[in-house]
Amino acid sequence: MEKITATVYDTIDPYQWVTDVAHEAWKARDKEVWTNNIQDLITPDAVILDAGCGLGRLLPRLWSAKKIVMVEPDLRRFLHASLVAKCLINQDQEVLKKLQHDGFVQTNEYERLLQEIYSLPLKNEKVPKRPSKRRSQQLSL
Repeated sequence: MEKITATVYDTIDPYQWVTDVAHEAWKARDKEVWTNNIQDLITPDAVILDAGCGLGRLLPRLWSAKKIVMVEPDLRRFLHASLVAKCLINQDQEVLKKLQHDGFVQTNEYERLLQEIYSLPLKNEKVPKRPSKRRSQQLSL
């Protein structure tokens, strides 16, 4: 019988602790700014312009407003934010959690969801409809 020997090495980012500390500091600062300056402005009768909405990270925090107008020049990011809005409208916590993980954006399911939101835009008073025709032509999924 042959003897099999295996050696396993863990790859560790020597500066991961720096990344972790910076991330925690950013989260603490974000929470402080939100609590001290913004939170009280989000009322049930507020209309919010989320200029540069990006991936829709703030949508759950802004959701108590009457209407949220999302603006994002990058169509793919706008579609991602629209997916977040759709999850909030439909109270789909499962997909909302998936959207928060970086690895999910590399899956076929994510691509399918982007195509779906592109071809069937949101129809809701709270969030905008399909992006303008000019921006729609930039989509290359």
